[in-house]
Amino acid sequence: MKGALLVNIGSPASPRKRDVASYLRRFLSDGCVIRMPWILRKLLVNCIIVPARASHSASLYGRIWDGDSFPLVRHTAELERKVRGRLGGCDVMLRTAMRYGSPSVREAVREMVDAGVTDLLLVPMYPHFAVSTVLSTVRETKRALKGCRGVKLTVYPPFYALPGYVELMASRVKGAGGITVFSFHGLPLGHMPCGVRCARECNRVEWGGCIDKIRHDDCYRLQCYEGAAAIAAEAGAEGYRVAFQSRLGRGEWLAPSLDDTMVRLREEGVDTMSVVAPSFTADCLETLWEIDTEAREAFERTGGELRYIPCLNADDGWCDLIAKEIALWADVVET
Repeated sequence: MKGALLVNIGSPASPRKRDVASYLRRFLSDGCVIRMPWILRKLLVNCIIVPARASHSASLYGRIWDGDSFPLVRHTAELERKVRGRLGGCDVMLRTAMRYGSPSVREAVREMVDAGVTDLLLVPMYPHFAVSTVLSTVRETKRALKGCRGVKLTVYPPFYALPGYVELMASRVKGAGGITVFSFHGLPLGHMPCGVRCARECNRVEWGGCIDKIRHDDCYRLQCYEGAAAIAAEAGAEGYRVAFQSRLGRGEWLAPSLDDTMVRLREEGVDTMSVVAPSFTADCLETLWEIDTEAREAFERTGGELRYIPCLNADDGWCDLIAKEIALWADVVET
């Protein structure tokens, strides 16, 4: 029996401080997210970061809570329902899970294995490769499959350059108005595959391709810039910009930041900007609060207008594409 598991990042159980603290603790305790010896990570997360951030984060999560669930959870549930309907006669068991949240990867994998799934397609719902997202999801899935003999795991690759995905994103960018800014989730330079030294050099110059002699196809920064270029070309968005958001801590992170980009655009006389967040396939705190609230209000205070372009969420075209890719994989497995 074949099965497909779509995994997103997750959300807290509620905006209550204890639930948000629990979510932050699970997320930040992941060695793929904070890369340091486990004992130091444990002390940092439990004694410094979570106590300092839980209350503030809870207040922010409360702003996107509808009284029952968070947007990412709602969109993921709707996505699963619609994709399942599109699979039709395709004999594939479909489930969704959250890397940090409910249903967990472990719960979903156990359900699928118990149902008889022997060929499992894992689809990390992140267009670009990053250790903290894709690799973390793959490792968690493999841990869940430990001891499950006879189950073959296939990992769907990063899809930032997939024609269907590029076309969908471009359709959202077209006609949005003003300068298009692609705002990606930031990462520490230490997460770059080429190392901090190479990443620091890249960070200092305008993007012109990877400066390392060996092309790093798993480089998050490279994939962000190449993905943005593909979407912009398809949409006819000239003069677009690339920025990074969601910085945490004092270390060196990918640049330029979204805040700095907005300042520069206003200095250049840009009055209108449309911001799209290709790192995310479903709207969440980082898009609805950081971009559509904080960034928009900051830009408006300078007399400008910021228009946020929503994520794909459970868009019909997005559901069609996912169902198509699952069906193609199932056909290959069948043969």
